Amino acid sequence: MPFLLRYVSGPVLAIIFSFAFPEFHALRYDPMMIAGFILSILTVLVILVGCVMPRYYDGFIPVHRRQDGTEPTTALETKGEVKGMPVLEMENVENGQGGLARSSESEHEVKKSKEPQP
Repeated sequence: MPFLLRYVSGPVLAIIFSFAFPEFHALRYDPMMIAGFILSILTVLVILVGCVMPRYYDGFIPVHRRQDGTEPTTALETKGEVKGMPVLEMENVENGQGGLARSSESEHEVKKSKEPQP
């Protein structure tokens, strides 16, 4: 998929976009053509700014998530909430076959309060 996006789809879209410039000259007084061209050129500029200066878009990332993905990783070690959980249990949960083996204390308290008292 990344190969197609980089080496096929991108160049094809660039060629199609370049065909639009001669057509624009013929229809340069049409308001829809003007609006479409302005939007398409602004979109291309936003994409190019993101490729050249990606830190300009840091304002769209929540502050508490800005360091995600920068922590060091180690091969064959899981991080965070799933650490220590058997792979089979994670696979079952992902397939919708059962709940998580480790639930929070508040979930246990809610379950106990819902059980009928003798």
